[in-house]
Amino acid sequence: MDALRRGQPPPPPATDDLSQRERLFWQAMPFDPDLFRAGIEIISALTLPHVVYARPGIMDRAEAVVRQLPPDAPGRSQPSRADLLSALN
Repeated sequence: MDALRRGQPPPPPATDDLSQRERLFWQAMPFDPDLFRAGIEIISALTLPHVVYARPGIMDRAEAVVRQLPPDAPGRSQPSRADLLSALN
């Protein structure tokens, strides 16, 4: 956030295992009812994220869902800062 406020490019996404699992999970979550319920557990602080990600089949399901998403599915690509600013004007 600080980099964006200063007009600098954001740092590259983290590449550690947890960060990659999180991105995959949250990208798939809106499109699958079981993943959605698991996401609600995380959002509502009922279950820690790493516990949800470690459940049998959760990450396999997330990967399968993401593989089936079309390239233009919501969450697959993000608008640029310039696109967002132009939408506000």
